[in-house]
Amino acid sequence: MKILPKLFLLLFVSIFFIHCEKDMTFKAETYSNPNFCIEENNCLQIKLDVLKAGEDNPIKDSINHHVFETIKENLDVSEGQMKINNYVDLVNTFEKYYAEFIAMNKAQDSLKPVLNWEASALVKLNYQTEYFLNFAVEHYSFTGGAHGYGASQSVIIDAKTGRQLKFKNLFTDLKEITRLAEDKLREKYEIGIGKSLNANGFFFENDQFKLPENIFFNQNSIVLHYNQYEIAPYAFGPIDIEISNKQIEKYLITKKFEKEK
Repeated sequence: MKILPKLFLLLFVSIFFIHCEKDMTFKAETYSNPNFCIEENNCLQIKLDVLKAGEDNPIKDSINHHVFETIKENLDVSEGQMKINNYVDLVNTFEKYYAEFIAMNKAQDSLKPVLNWEASALVKLNYQTEYFLNFAVEHYSFTGGAHGYGASQSVIIDAKTGRQLKFKNLFTDLKEITRLAEDKLREKYEIGIGKSLNANGFFFENDQFKLPENIFFNQNSIVLHYNQYEIAPYAFGPIDIEISNKQIEKYLITKKFEKEK
């Protein structure tokens, strides 16, 4: 007789998780500065295209927090000096600092055009399973210098708990993943085993290969993504290493995502 309650409990839990997965709805929102302009002098251009988890999403607060913090970390022109709680604050901070930049330059030469500033972000739901969600956050900013800086960052969130997942939460054997990735990099750039990576243009610390800061999932593989300057000069551009599901699946943690490693 004790079996029935357990069956009902199992059925309830299954229905709950199915319901949670179906409730993973998102809405697109855009934030830009009111004086948005194109190809003009003394111009600040900000455009943040973001995804926000819907109100019926059971882990919406965690999702929205992790995505926002990723954008803020890279586009906070105040470098932590101002309190920024949301996207509107982020836009306002850019406007404040650009106004000060204009005033300073006008004081020096009122006739000289002031350098334009630019900031943008784009958030996409890159991949989703019942265990995790993988967001791609692309961002770019230019506030002077030879060129702006853009990067792509991966935000992976446990679909049950809402916590952000790191490499150690995704794979059972990081040493083997590192070995696979290094082999792929050497193959891509035709660098023989045992030969120096740094002698071929990279700048790994102590000439030792390391995994990137970002990993993206797709249907057939994982992509290890290095942004510009992460392991090589700017001219290399972003570097991607793709490892097929067949090679990687035995090292993946799936149902164990909710457990702390």
